[in-house]
Amino acid sequence: MKKIYSLIIFLLILFAGEKSFSQTFSFTNHDTLRYGSTSTTISLSIGNSIINNTASPLTLEVVRVQNDNGTPGWASSFCLTSTCYNPTVDSVPFTLQANSSAGINIDFYPSSTPDSGTVLMKVKDVNNPANVAYQRYHAYTMTSGVNEIADNNVDVKIYPSPVLSGKSFSLNIASVNNHSNNFSLDVYDILGNAASKFSALNTGNNSIAINVPQGIYFFKLVSETQQVSSGKIIVVE
Repeated sequence: MKKIYSLIIFLLILFAGEKSFSQTFSFTNHDTLRYGSTSTTISLSIGNSIINNTASPLTLEVVRVQNDNGTPGWASSFCLTSTCYNPTVDSVPFTLQANSSAGINIDFYPSSTPDSGTVLMKVKDVNNPANVAYQRYHAYTMTSGVNEIADNNVDVKIYPSPVLSGKSFSLNIASVNNHSNNFSLDVYDILGNAASKFSALNTGNNSIAINVPQGIYFFKLVSETQQVSSGKIIVVE
C-alpha cells in the first residue's frame, strides 16, 4: 500500500510539473502539402502561423534547415507576415510582439520537370533555446496525373497520382529487359523509415493499396536483389 501511495504522489508531482511548463510560442501548421503545375509558384500559407503565448515580446530565430529540391531548377523561399526573403536566405531573426501572431508562408518555385520539393523549417526562442519547433513542407508538381519513372530499363507508372490512403491504385511495370517477372516494392517515409512492402509483383498492371498517413513517400522496385527503379508516391487521405 505504501508503494502505491508513493507512486500516486510521484505521478501527481510529474503531472504538476508538466502542467506548469509552458512553451513561449506555438507553431501551428495546417497547409503543409500542396500540389501544383510545373513552372508555377506553389504557396503554402493557409493556417500556418507562429503565436506568442506570453505577455512580452519574443526574439525568435526562423531557419530553413533543409531545402531539398531534387530537380535542378527548383527553388524555395519563405515569408513572415508581410516580409518575404530571397531564396538564398536561410535564417532570419524575428521579433514577435506580446500575445500576437505572425503568418508564415513557404513558396516553391518548380522547374518544368514534374517532381517534388521539401523544406524543413525551424523556429527557436533565442532567449530560451529549449523552446524550439520544426515543420516540414512539401510541394509536388505533375502534368497528367500519372507518375512516370524510368530507370535501368524498367518503366513504372502509378495511377492515380496522388493515391488515396487505404484505396487500391495501379502500379504498372513495363519495358522490362533481362529482369525476372517477380518484383518487390519497398516504400519509405521522408525520414527513411520503412512504411510498407509489397512482394510477388509482376510485369504489367498490379493493383495494390497502401495504408499510411498523408505525405510524400519514396519507393524502390527490386528484382531479385537488384534495384531496378525508384520514385515517389504521394498519398492523400
